[in-house]
Amino acid sequence: MEIHKEKLPAGLSYALKPSQLERLLAEYVSLPTTLHQWRGRELWGERRLLDATFYPPGRYYLNDHEVLHVSSYAVPSDQRQHAVRQLQEAVLPEFIRWIEVLRAEPDGSTVRRETQRFIRMFERGEDA
Repeated sequence: MEIHKEKLPAGLSYALKPSQLERLLAEYVSLPTTLHQWRGRELWGERRLLDATFYPPGRYYLNDHEVLHVSSYAVPSDQRQHAVRQLQEAVLPEFIRWIEVLRAEPDGSTVRRETQRFIRMFERGEDA
């Protein structure tokens, strides 16, 4: 697994450490994976929390195998604990189900022949 982590300015934090995401991915993903941790930014008041893109063979720089890119985004430091709860209670279980559905599809299926996306937005806590 390849990991890229962007240094964060004051006021932003990652909800999960790369090692936590790496353990999760190692348990559920058996294909080449790149993990990115980005600062991210808000657009129209929304901020991504986690996204992933599954690329079938030939769709990512003409690769000859399937590839998964996973990106985790920073959140305001005062919202970190809320983001951790959101990830643990909703986002990561959904992400695991998404991966399991992909893995269950036979090679050559429509799902495995097309690029697939998983995107979840950060939902601010009530104290924000």
